[in-house]
Amino acid sequence: SDVALTEALVGTMLAITLYAVAVRSSLTMRLGVIQDWEEVEADGESLPDSKTKPDFGELMDDLRTILSKHYMRLELVTYTDRETLHRALIEKEVHGTCTEDEGWLFEQDQRGLAPGATQKASPQDDQDQVGQEYETLPYHTQTRVQRLYEIMQSELSLSATSLTYVNIPEAGKDH
Repeated sequence: SDVALTEALVGTMLAITLYAVAVRSSLTMRLGVIQDWEEVEADGESLPDSKTKPDFGELMDDLRTILSKHYMRLELVTYTDRETLHRALIEKEVHGTCTEDEGWLFEQDQRGLAPGATQKASPQDDQDQVGQEYETLPYHTQTRVQRLYEIMQSELSLSATSLTYVNIPEAGKDH
């Protein structure tokens, strides 16, 4: 009788632990970045200006702070080039991307999004374009998750990034 009770208790504790791990891992934002940036983040040292801009560490700290308010973690996923980074966003391997703002940014007229995909810039982006500040923002962050976009739009206003929501349609749905 004691053995059966102990087994039931251990089984229950194991189930609760596995559930907690599953919930904890689901509260992670996967952000795709170019590989050189991850080295800066991991080392805490800056690379030469030709490879990165000094605001990247601050931007990642800001994102971590914002996400922690919503009980989320930030996981950086590195990619070797922009093509694979773009593909990862479209194929939903990552929730968002952060790139240097060089004008190529997944724009529909130049690169094309996935069929049926749309994007919208935040009102902050519109103001920045009008006010010439747009050119001074060194990074561009895109997300395919509406809720993450809303969180970042409301709380990331003072950071060194412009923000865009990319609507990627579900596979197999009619449009």
